[in-house]
Formats: sequence, structure tokens, C-alpha cells
Amino acid sequence: MAVTRASGLLELSLRQHASLCWRCPSQLRHLVVSSRCNTQTPPKRPVGAFLEFAHSQTAEILRNNPGVSRRESLKIASQRWHQLDPQEKDERTGEVRERYREYQRQYQLYLQSLTTEERDRMDEQRQLRRKKLAKIRKKRELKSLGKPKSIRNAFLLFVKSSRLETRGANPTTVIQRLVENWKTLPHDEKEIYYEDARLDRERYETEMKVWEDKMKAIGREDVIRIKSRTKITKAAKPPARKVKKAKKAKRVISNAKSKAGSNAKTKTRGKTAAKPRSKSTKTDTKSTQTD
Repeated sequence: MAVTRASGLLELSLRQHASLCWRCPSQLRHLVVSSRCNTQTPPKRPVGAFLEFAHSQTAEILRNNPGVSRRESLKIASQRWHQLDPQEKDERTGEVRERYREYQRQYQLYLQSLTTEERDRMDEQRQLRRKKLAKIRKKRELKSLGKPKSIRNAFLLFVKSSRLETRGANPTTVIQRLVENWKTLPHDEKEIYYEDARLDRERYETEMKVWEDKMKAIGREDVIRIKSRTKITKAAKPPARKVKKAKKAKRVISNAKSKAGSNAKTKTRGKTAAKPRSKSTKTDTKSTQTD
């Protein structure tokens, strides 16, 4: 039934000369005509050659090795992958490369079908995912380096010791009930949890000091607290303010001299320009007297 349907869809697509859609979430997504598919889901990225091989070997490994965990089965699959025939390995990697090229082509078509707002939203989601992955990787790295467990306050210790039934319950209701129980708890019983929290803080500080010294020894000061890092003493700069003041005084004096010289020049020019006018007036008076 499924084969006949697939052959019919393929024949229909070939008749209409339409491109095939890889975005449809159905099982026959590579046989659905793209003109009739209005889904806005991005194409799924193809799995790598090794992961595809491991997925095909997982069922056999678990069947032949009962009690083996998924992680151990993955290790066995990796050993088989290294022992695989190079020709078969090249064939598998070639198939994956072809699927990845097709995925890139379909992804570009998907991006072209989006609006600017949808692209901006997708970029924001991508940035949030990257930040989340960076935090997870940082946490895993610190755990592998042997960082001590963080401090637990009195309320968290009370939550850990409480025997509240949480199976199948709503998390918000469970937290509300725990908060109410903590508020109604007698002061004497709270003091026990406060004392445990103080001891836990002391434990954390001692373990962190040992761990940070170890990180300093191996050259990983980037993962320790800022207050525990070695402070780099900067070289003292020579005093340069007096030199600047002296230079500034010289500039002021030179500016004052230049202004005084310019004022003197303007005064002399004014006097020389005024003298010929006085002579002309004298000649005019003489001519009037002779007349």
C-alpha cells in the first residue's frame, strides 16, 4: 500500500516537473510535492556516517551483550567503526556528504521563504541555544576538572531532607507546599538547618581553596574565582604631569608674546596711516589763507 502510494506521488511529481520537498514531517517527506506543502519547519540536518553506523549496530550489540549501557554500546560501535573496511567506510561517508549537500540546498530554500521578522527571530533563538550550550559545556568542563559542589542554604537542605510525595504532582504546587512548610517550621528546627548550611559553607571554602591552588599549578586560572587569581602588578609610570604643566606654561607665554607683538604692529600701522592725513589738512588751510 505504501509502495504504491509512493510510486504514485513520484509519478505525479515527475509529470508536473515539480521539485520535491524535504521539509514535510511525514514519513514520505522526500516524495511530497513542494507546491502543495505549506509547512514552515526547517529541514532536518542529516546524521553523520559514524552515528548512522552506530545506530544500525546498537540493537545487535544490546542483544548480544545483555546488561550493557548505551554509552558502553557506543564504545563497542566505535571499535567496530575503526575496524570497518575502508571501502565501505568511504561509501558511507560519500552517501552522507550527498545528503548534506541536499540538506544545504533545501535549507537555503527554506531561508528564502522566510520573512525578515522570522529570520530575526530564528537568529535570536540560535544565539540563545549557543549560550545555553556554552553554559552546559562550561559546567561539564568544571565537573571534569573536579570543582567542588556549590553551597546549599538552609532551605535547600530542608527540601532535600523533606519526605514530600512528588510523583505525578505539579512542580509549582510542590514548591508552594515546601515553602509553606518551611514558614510554619519551628525556630528550633530551623536552627539545625542553619547550622548545617554554615558547615556546608566552611566545607565549600576549604575544598575550593585546595582546588584553586591545583588549577593555578596546572595553569588554569581562567576557571577559578576572580578574587583568587594572582594579581598582576603594573609597572609604575614616570611622573609626566610636571612636564605637561611646563609645556603648557611655555605655550601660554609664547601665545602672550605673539599677541603683544601683533598688537604693537597694529598700533604702529595706525600711527603711520594717520600722519599723511594731518599734512593734507595743513596744505588745505594754507591754500585757504592765500586765497
